[in-house]
Amino acid sequence: MTFYKEFIDHQLLPELQKLQEKYSIWWSFKPDSSLYKYLQEHNHYFLNEYFTSEELLQIINDIVDTHYLLDNTNSSLVILPENLRNVFGTEILYKPNIVQFCLPHIIVTPYAKALELRNQRIYHELTVSPALDIIYTDPTSMFWIHPDLNALLTQNQYITFTWHHLVQLFTDFITNSPDHFTYYNESIVGINLDSPLVKLFKTKYLHTAQCTNLLKLLSKFLGRTNKLTSICNHLNFQISKSDPIFNFIDTIINSNHSLSPSFSQYVFL
Repeated sequence: MTFYKEFIDHQLLPELQKLQEKYSIWWSFKPDSSLYKYLQEHNHYFLNEYFTSEELLQIINDIVDTHYLLDNTNSSLVILPENLRNVFGTEILYKPNIVQFCLPHIIVTPYAKALELRNQRIYHELTVSPALDIIYTDPTSMFWIHPDLNALLTQNQYITFTWHHLVQLFTDFITNSPDHFTYYNESIVGINLDSPLVKLFKTKYLHTAQCTNLLKLLSKFLGRTNKLTSICNHLNFQISKSDPIFNFIDTIINSNHSLSPSFSQYVFL
């Protein structure tokens, strides 16, 4: 449970809060906005119907840079050409205040629509990697290992493994397989040149402390049956355990990492 709490408190919540703040306010143009008309006439500057102030500011800064509108002697001032003077009602803009000059052109999106847009953007942009200890310490997590290694470890008697079982098998194998390994001292192991593991491991020697990390490179996470609500079932949550937030957190833990087997995005027959 400690790994869950650390992941939620120190990784997931800070990232969610950052994105929530970034996408809390959305704008749209007034139909008669001269800025909107300018961007339509210069259609290589594209905005969706709803946008954030940051997205609009990025486009205006792009216009400033593309047309070399910064003052030669003061890079914080923007000298506007005539068509943009009519848009912003001034000849010179102070760059940090550009957003303020956009306000007469925009409509603040109502809360319900802004909430929908915010959640959509968070869903697509949230990138947080879970604490992998959650996966490796969960007794319901199942793993697959490289077929060549599996043939040596279990003679293919097992297809999937818990992490504890896999580490135990691998440790016993390295300790008790003189056909494949030679111990130079208590902790340094050499891989015999006639062992098929030479091609698989791509190294001649290893320290026993490296065995677990080596095994992680040769295995893939297949999934787990435990969930946040079942592991922490003694806690009293302020929301229903059927709330989608729990599946949301479990999906991140199960998916947002490189431990799972990869598949092509599309399948063709």
